[in-house]
This record gives sequence, C-alpha cells and structure tokens, in this order.
Amino acid sequence: MSNLTPLLHGGIASIYVSNMDRAVLFYTETLGFRLAMRIENEWAELDAGNGFVVGLHPANSLGASPGTIGAISIELRVAAPHSLDDVVAALQNRGVAFTGPIASYEHVRLASLKDPDGNLIILGQTVEKQVEALNLGFEVDRPTNYYEGYVGYDKDFLGFPVPLPTLTPEQLRDAAKNNINPSGIDAWVLPYTHFSLVMARSRQLALYTAVNIDGAHTEDKTRESDKWYYDSRIAESEQIGEFLYKKNNLDRGHLVRRLDPVWGPDAAKGNDDTFHFTNCSPQHAKFNQGKDLWQGLENYILNNAASRKRRVTVFTGPVLDAKDPLYKGVRLPLAFWKIIVYQKNDGSLATAAYMLEQAELVKNDFSGLEIAFEAGPFRVEISHIIERTGIDFSYLANNELPLSSDGLELQFDTGRVRIRENYTNIVL
Repeated sequence: MSNLTPLLHGGIASIYVSNMDRAVLFYTETLGFRLAMRIENEWAELDAGNGFVVGLHPANSLGASPGTIGAISIELRVAAPHSLDDVVAALQNRGVAFTGPIASYEHVRLASLKDPDGNLIILGQTVEKQVEALNLGFEVDRPTNYYEGYVGYDKDFLGFPVPLPTLTPEQLRDAAKNNINPSGIDAWVLPYTHFSLVMARSRQLALYTAVNIDGAHTEDKTRESDKWYYDSRIAESEQIGEFLYKKNNLDRGHLVRRLDPVWGPDAAKGNDDTFHFTNCSPQHAKFNQGKDLWQGLENYILNNAASRKRRVTVFTGPVLDAKDPLYKGVRLPLAFWKIIVYQKNDGSLATAAYMLEQAELVKNDFSGLEIAFEAGPFRVEISHIIERTGIDFSYLANNELPLSSDGLELQFDTGRVRIRENYTNIVL
C-alpha cells in the first residue's frame, strides 16, 4: 500500500454551522483564532495556530446538521495534479464506498466517504477557475529577502526627534511580530521604504503607520494596475486579504498614501511598498475616494508639502473599537485619524491632528449595522486621538497648533472643528 499514488495531501477540521457570521465571530473573537480567508457565506478558514486550521461552511445535504454527531469531520484536500473525479474513481477501485455523488458549489467540490468505523471523511477540491477569478492575481507573497536592509521610518527626518508612539501593554501583546526583525528596530515594527507600521493581530489591521514625506523630491508616479501583497514577515492570518473587498463598496484604503513615500532613489520601491495588505484598511469607496473626505485631506497635505518643498511626517491609523460592526467576520473601522508633524518657517515643530468618520456611509450601504455620526473630516486635539485609540502621542502635544474654527462652530461639543471642503481652515 505504501506504493499507492498519492491522491490526497493535507486537510483541515471541517465544521458545519447554521450561521456563518455568528460562527466566525465565535472562533475569532471568543476563541482567538485568526481569520485566514472567507468566501462570502460559503466558506471560512481559521488559523488556530501550530499548523491547525478549522474550516467553516453552512449546513447542506452532504453533511450532518450543525450541533449533531457528524457535524465536525475531517476534510482532506485533493493532491495536484489530480481532480476530485480521479480520486473518487481511484478510491472506488480500492473498494471505498462513497455516501453519494460529488457535490459541486461555486468555489469547491466535495465528496464524502466513511472509514471502517463509520467516521465521516470529506474530500475537497477548490474550483480553480473560480478561485482564480476570486483572487484576480491580488494575493501574492513577497519573499522575505525582499525586505533585507529596510529601516523604514526615520525619527530624525525633520531635524527634530519624532519617535514612534508608545503602545499599551495590551497593544504590544496583540502586535504581530516581525520574524526577520532587523537589529535596532522593535520586533513589532514592520519597516518599509520611508515608512513603518504596527499590525494588530486580533483585527488583522494596522494600529498605526508612520511615513516621512520629502516635499522637495516627491515624484508623481503613475498608478498602474493594483497588485497587492501579503507581508511574508508576519503570518498571512495576521493580515486581511482580498476576500473582504469582493462584491461590495469597500475599498482597500491606503493608510500610507501611495505617493507619500515616492521620493529619492527608492521612489519606485516606495510606491510598490504601499501595496501591502498591511498598509490597507477597509474604507467605503465614497470615503476613500471622496475629494472632500479621506483622499481630499491626503492630497491637501502632500500637495502643500510639495509646493512648499517641506518635509512632513504623517502618522495614520484606524480607530479600532470593539463595537465596530461585523462584516464577513471582520469588524469595520468607522473612523480614521491622521497626525501631521512638520517644521515651521521659524524652525519650531508643529503638529496637527485630524479625525475622519465613515460611519454614515457604512451604515447606509451595509444594512443592519447600528452606528452613529456622519461622514466628514475634522480637526481635533491630539488628546482626542489618544483617548479613542489608546496610542500615546502625548509627546507631540506641546507643539500642537491651536484649534481654530475660523468662524465655524465646534461639532458635537467634542472639540472637533469641521474642515471646509476647500481646506482653507487648515493651517499647514
């Protein structure tokens, strides 16, 4: 029997569930597993650690009802280059009896058999052309040697020391660890070209990013077709891939703007590095692309830095709230923030903070999500960002520009000043 052609390779524990959203929420937020992938309500894979993977899919005629004997089974994967039909035929020739015909679904084909003791075993094979259409070439790993020599964000870039912020002990425990951590850089910091970031494993999103912008040397590099990459220095299960952005109005919103690190001899690599899943966060398309919302504020900051040939440091991140609405097993951030730091003409350091809400846009487009506030950009105090994120930027407060409403009233009595559509009430 040891000379039999290998028909199967690898497998997972497969669980039939009655409600996919509820099941994903339990295995991720209650048990702490990492959501590795999800295909709508048809399939989800969760990384339990140490090589063990749990697969979830809705109940069907092939398996037992959720919560009953047989609802948890072993699913074995068909080994390439075989097809599921080849494997079923070969096993039938070896005397294996299957419980029924092959069942075909949009992204997978399944067949079931029982071992000599009557235990259910599922054989599965993904539908290649469907998977190819699903991925569209987006999900690719860069080799770890791609990142050799990376130093990332430069704290002395402005001529003043502007270090990365301090995280809470809980945030440090939750931060993804760089498995090729270079000397002199904290293990939880991922350096890229002219920027660095820290990932929150529990949310598979960046806690914050930090980028150096050299306005005197920025290049307007044309955006080509998007190709997004996993960062191989951390586990794929610690990053959100393409599955979240399919068939909806969510964009892969850059946290570090694509053109921000595009300067100097490594300008092209700076552009490419922004297309890592670690550097994107789910943003409503109108929020991400709106000229009076996220994109508008980003363009204003970069254009001013370029026109004045000014160096600017920008910290950016989502507000990660435990009550953020759940979609496809992922909690969607409802707000994003920026802090800009630069040197004024008199040589002193200046900082300003901004908060942008996308709650109303998300609420209108994703039914059943109970959320408040309206979409829009605001000037806020740095203390407001510290309070909502837990990230300690207090060392920047002494250089904070005063909030000036410029004739506008504060919004919601929270010390927030609405930014005008033409950004004339921003001081930069």
